[in-house]
Amino acid sequence: MSETMQVETFNHMIHSMNKPTLLYRGMREKGQIITINDCACQILKQQGMVLTEIEEQMNMPHPFTDKEWSIKINNHIHVHIKPLVWNEQHSYYLATFEVEGETEIIPGPRTLFQKNSDAIFIFNTDGCLIEFNERAKSIAGYDRDAIKGKHFEFLLSIEEERKQIRTYFDKSLQGQVQVFKATLRTPSSQKCLYVVMIPFIENDKVTCVYGIAKEETSEQVFRNLLMETENKYKTIVEHSYDLICFIDPLGQYKLASKSYDEILGYHPQEMIVKNVLDLIHPHDQPRIQMVIKRMIETKESCEGLMYRKLRADGTYQLFEGRGTPVIDTYGTVQSFVFISRDLSKVQEGEELMRKTEKLAIVGELAAGIAHEIRNPLTTVKGFLELSANKLGKYETIILQELKQIDDTVEELLLVARPRHYIYESVSVRKLVEESVQSVGKEAWMKHVSIRINGSEQLRIHCVKHQMVQVLINFYKNAIEAIEEEGVIHTDIIADKNDVIIKIKDNGCGMSQSQIKKLGEPFYSTKGRGAGIGLMVCYKVIENHHGELNISSELNVGTLVTIRLPIHDAL
Repeated sequence: MSETMQVETFNHMIHSMNKPTLLYRGMREKGQIITINDCACQILKQQGMVLTEIEEQMNMPHPFTDKEWSIKINNHIHVHIKPLVWNEQHSYYLATFEVEGETEIIPGPRTLFQKNSDAIFIFNTDGCLIEFNERAKSIAGYDRDAIKGKHFEFLLSIEEERKQIRTYFDKSLQGQVQVFKATLRTPSSQKCLYVVMIPFIENDKVTCVYGIAKEETSEQVFRNLLMETENKYKTIVEHSYDLICFIDPLGQYKLASKSYDEILGYHPQEMIVKNVLDLIHPHDQPRIQMVIKRMIETKESCEGLMYRKLRADGTYQLFEGRGTPVIDTYGTVQSFVFISRDLSKVQEGEELMRKTEKLAIVGELAAGIAHEIRNPLTTVKGFLELSANKLGKYETIILQELKQIDDTVEELLLVARPRHYIYESVSVRKLVEESVQSVGKEAWMKHVSIRINGSEQLRIHCVKHQMVQVLINFYKNAIEAIEEEGVIHTDIIADKNDVIIKIKDNGCGMSQSQIKKLGEPFYSTKGRGAGIGLMVCYKVIENHHGELNISSELNVGTLVTIRLPIHDAL
């Protein structure tokens, strides 16, 4: 029970008593009187006293204790002080007055019932109900004869609470005030109550126990449930890579994990004003509504739920989710916890595995093909040298074509199996310039200019001829993509421990479906070609611990981004 609720309950209790009583709050520095009833005010007025005199007296002997004690004020007013609640910061005490020479008015069990807005139950020392007021009858919902004489456990709904409240009752019989929360069983439902259990003492003996109860409102139930659930899941939510959210039965977000920002682009605080259906794809909304309705009815979790969520950039992303209802002590579903896993990462992993398996098969095939081509190619070259003088003008053409075949065999061997190469430190700009020089003729024929921007100081550790071949491949593709007259921009940029090479053209571009297939064996966007050039580029860059990214837009152009470790950073 919160401190505010405790004080409010104590106030009702004190004002319902006919004996002069006050509520005192003890603190480390100085205590203070919180509430004083009419009987006590009348005595102070008769004696010509003010509250500060009592506060000063109560501060002196025991400002902070869990024991009962008594003080005497003005030599004829006895004050008996009983602890209600105490901790290291503050404590609450019940103080009752008795004036020497006057007849003390001690309330019997029935005196607390008059005009009291709280429910009051009175139990004998065996725990059986001997009396209760009209408010208690209204909350419990039973006729007087139906529960009078019943043990207090009859009114409790939850077994675990029965055990705990038995302990509270035993402590009350020892003269201690107890404060707790209980679930009351009514004929038609359950109700949550805040209870103060107070022993009634006559002649130093507990003769009965008062149970003063205040009903917890539905708003308080929800607020407490929300707080308990948030505390339970907050640590997990804030550090999860999955999407985790906490929603009420109407679908309103109450808590969202930080991963919403990373995955969908929404700050967690933005989600609090949204409904769960706001982000669900329209085609998936009926299914989500049906699932929530079923969880409310069955109170069971739902797994394997597939749906699409709207990202902040306007696109949809596929998720697999699990919903779990949070059930309160009444057995009612008060909220849901949803955990959603981003399936795009899973799909990417499966796609990568598929490509890897395909490359392995292609590698074995390439090794066989390269071997079968290289042997007869060597023979052809030998006879060509013997017949050189007889071929005339055709000799140059034949040599060029044989070189093309030999380059293709080299590419096949690169895909087929790893080989030992010599790595060296090379200026990235010089690699680019050498590559541009190799495609200079093709660029000149199509009126394409190639512009290079970047420092010569940036170096990488690489197999030089492989990296040159990779760059030539991209420049050739860029030149072929430009219909007539165009510009290819090349930027060389340092980014922490990496160097980035960007090759951007203003050619015809590619569709998204074409980009997804880039790097697959034997796939080509050209009308001719074996479809292994780009696959080799990916392989070379991977072998150099780099990354290759290609983005494109139809009728706009293509951007190739190569990221490689700077030599000094290795």
